Amino acid sequence: MKIFALVITYNRSKSLEKAMKRLLSQKRKADEIVIINNCSTDNTSELLKNYQNDAHIFNLNQNTGGAGAYYFGLNQCVKMGADWIIGVEDDIILPKNHILHIEQTIKSQNFSEIGFIYPKVISIHDRYKLDGFLYYKNQITTEYPRLLKAQFAGLSFNANAIKKVGLPIHSFFIYYDDWEYTERMNRHGFEGIHTPNLYVWHNDVKRSDGSPYLHAPYNGIWKSYYGIRNELTYLKNHHFKTYCFQLMKHVFWIPLITLLKRKDHAANVAFNWAFWSFKSIFKTLQIDYVNDSNTKAFEKRFLGK
Repeated sequence: MKIFALVITYNRSKSLEKAMKRLLSQKRKADEIVIINNCSTDNTSELLKNYQNDAHIFNLNQNTGGAGAYYFGLNQCVKMGADWIIGVEDDIILPKNHILHIEQTIKSQNFSEIGFIYPKVISIHDRYKLDGFLYYKNQITTEYPRLLKAQFAGLSFNANAIKKVGLPIHSFFIYYDDWEYTERMNRHGFEGIHTPNLYVWHNDVKRSDGSPYLHAPYNGIWKSYYGIRNELTYLKNHHFKTYCFQLMKHVFWIPLITLLKRKDHAANVAFNWAFWSFKSIFKTLQIDYVNDSNTKAFEKRFLGK
């Protein structure tokens, strides 16, 4: 069994170094390590020179967001012959026996029709807090609960499922690409499972409490555009009733609360939030479930091939 590690990085050289140190010290080594440098502007490119003998490094010439990096990286791993791929973002720290335990878990069960495996993701800032979201399918509790969808950080992908289902939607850029993709795997017959006995550490930055429309710094509110656009695109295509409810919430309720409670730029944030949401009625992302020509066009654009 060939298990690859896919490392996604963007402007986090310090946490990347910690993640790579733990990855390279695994008791059961990854068969191959693929690193996607998402056009970092810090010293990441210099740091990656230290790993030229340990990994296949791809330096993208434009930031494609997490969605684009996973799109490109998963495709590379499948082409190189991976059976399973562990998503190691630059803020994910693996326990020293993680790859060994993943391999033992796969071999001990009939997981040929399992699309993804999701461990516990524990915040390094608060050991009692679990990061990530788990959406269980209706079921009787089992050793490995079935999942409808999960986040990418720390996720292990079945390469066979990728070949049959396709790749994530790179145009999502950030947010909801993981939910859409893992639920799409389920819809194609590849369930996800949760492994409560396995865990990874999440060395993410500490986040401010509260909703972004109320507390996010104004210079970072642009990220909310992707969250709104992608959420409503995802719901419109897969959960239309929920889409209608969320649309009303985004167009009316959130702008009203923003106007009443946000302390700075309230009117501007409220207007943009409503506008971005209302726009989804007439235009959402065109979902392309990936074909070979699309992949080649992506490589030509972001690798200059």
